[in-house]
This record gives sequence, C-alpha cells and structure tokens, in this order.
Amino acid sequence: LLGCKKAKDHIYPAPENIAYDGQYITWNKIDNANHYTVAINGGEAARSNSTTYAYASTDTFEVTVTAVFDHAEQSASVTFKPLAPITAVHVEEDGAIRWDAVAGANAYAVSINGTETEVTDTQFALPEGSNRVKVKPIVSGDKTFYSSYSEEINAYVYAALASVKYDGTALTWTGSA
Repeated sequence: LLGCKKAKDHIYPAPENIAYDGQYITWNKIDNANHYTVAINGGEAARSNSTTYAYASTDTFEVTVTAVFDHAEQSASVTFKPLAPITAVHVEEDGAIRWDAVAGANAYAVSINGTETEVTDTQFALPEGSNRVKVKPIVSGDKTFYSSYSEEINAYVYAALASVKYDGTALTWTGSA
C-alpha cells in the first residue's frame, strides 16, 4: 500500500513553489491537472483554471492549493506572514536612496525601472539618469514572508562633474551641471 501512495505522488504531484506577493498567490503549473482549488485558512475552496489566484491580505494566513486530476487530487499548504511595508523612501544628495529598516526583514527588494535587485542594506546607489524606484522588505531565502512595495518615486541622478578646470578666467567641466 505504501508503494501505491508513492506511485500516486509521482503520477499526480502536489503544487510546488507556492508564493504570495501581497496581491496574488501563485504556484507552478502541473501537467495533466484539470484545474486547481485554493482554500484560505481552511475555508471553502475556490476553483482556479490558472496558476494565479488574486487575494488581498495584511494578516498571517494559510493557503492550500489543490491540483485536481481526473481520478485524484494532490494538495500543498503554506502559511504566509506579513512584514510591515516601507513607508518612505528618501533620495539623498549623493544619488542614493535610503529607508528605515523593517523588523523581521533581512533584505530588501529594490525595483528600479522595473528591474528588481536584492540588497541587505537600507540604502542603494541609483544609476545616472531617470529612475522609477520602489522598495519592499523581504526575508531572503524564505518566501513565506510577504510585503507590498513602497509608493513609487521618481528620481533623476545627474552625472558627476569631471575634468573641472579653472584657467584664471573661466571654470569649465564635463558632465552634467
């Protein structure tokens, strides 16, 4: 009988890589699954025909995702825990952004013009040019924690002055002013 369970687990795998970003619960697609069901905190399961389920929460919650096959079902559950959001991102004169640390976070996801970078400090040097910036706290290596991004800010970083020269009459340089 134990061998039958192992065969069932192999033929009908449970959902994997269940994640939550503060807006959507997602998981990996399973071949031959007819559909999925999603239950929050043991409540009534809702059907999903895709690998995405919209859900808004600011509290700890458990989600159970079930893959439904012709003759079997396989489930996996994950408990998600919130991190406080970052309330303000400040742009400094040196072209860096800074924000206050968030309790429980060991890293931060910094999104610049849609490209996300993970950092462990509460500051980040912006590249030259126009930048759309937002930041959220994370726990690196543990997707069971979630938070929303800060409000997006726009910051323009000018190139540093270079080759500054004074000939006794005029001051000249290259770069932006």
